[in-house]
Amino acid sequence: MSSSLNMSVFESGATWFFVDITNPSAESMSLRFVLVPQIITPDGLGNSGCDMVNWWVFSTYFTGNFSPVTLAPGETQRKRVDFNFPGCLSGIYQWCFVQSPLNDTSLGDADLVLGKVNFVRFDINPDASCVPLSIKVYPGSRTKGDFSNKWELRFYDTHKQLIFSGSIQTNILGMGNLQQNIAPGTYYVVYKGQSHLASYLSGIQVIDGQSMTLDFTTGNIYSAEDGLWGLKYQTAGDLRWAAPLDFVINGIDLSILISSGIIDQGVSVLDPKNLNGDGAINTADIGVLGNNFVKVDPFWSDAYHVGVNMFNR
Repeated sequence: MSSSLNMSVFESGATWFFVDITNPSAESMSLRFVLVPQIITPDGLGNSGCDMVNWWVFSTYFTGNFSPVTLAPGETQRKRVDFNFPGCLSGIYQWCFVQSPLNDTSLGDADLVLGKVNFVRFDINPDASCVPLSIKVYPGSRTKGDFSNKWELRFYDTHKQLIFSGSIQTNILGMGNLQQNIAPGTYYVVYKGQSHLASYLSGIQVIDGQSMTLDFTTGNIYSAEDGLWGLKYQTAGDLRWAAPLDFVINGIDLSILISSGIIDQGVSVLDPKNLNGDGAINTADIGVLGNNFVKVDPFWSDAYHVGVNMFNR
């Protein structure tokens, strides 16, 4: 298997291409066809390698006949490859196509075999409906000025039907980014921190391809008719993140908080029980929860009490 194999793109379209695989040697070769992303750093031999670890994730973008093949000396076989990249994926990528022996169970070694790798350049642009989103949200009761948080961003239409939900994490400044295909329209937008009552905006206009900044810290009244408002700081203490959510800070949250006991140091600011972000889970966090005890998320609780549990959809 030391002889090289030749590959070339024969024809291509917007979502597909054909690749020719040629065996230039004097011996037959039994092969399998694997698509993997090229790594940025060259391998130990000074050649561009292929990241075999992530090939399963990468291969979800591609379909085609990748069944094992046997090539006689001098034979060429043509394969069609169809691809469907996420709508918001963008950039210039070099993807490599690796032929590895059928008995090669250690895919990690295949990227070091010279002559068995070809690279194809993909220029990928986001489609028109890709909306780059930036959010700003402050989790309340933080004593160290670190506003890092994570959980979920949701878009609801004007009838309060769920359109999109996605995970997002904010940095120390309370800022986070997300790209998503969201149809043009008017939405309620909700951010629910993992241990906080939700913040929400209404009347948000989405336009194809137009970037948006969603600021949940303004504290303005957005819709007096619906009784919606956005507080500058999210209220800490709503620790029940498993369904069904109850939209209130109560004894259930206290039980969750004290279940792990006192931990005096080394706790991540992203640990939901570390309510004040000081690196510990202790009486200070119990105090935060006590100060916010029985506070209710009015938007979600109103919907919840009339039988429309929107956040669990």
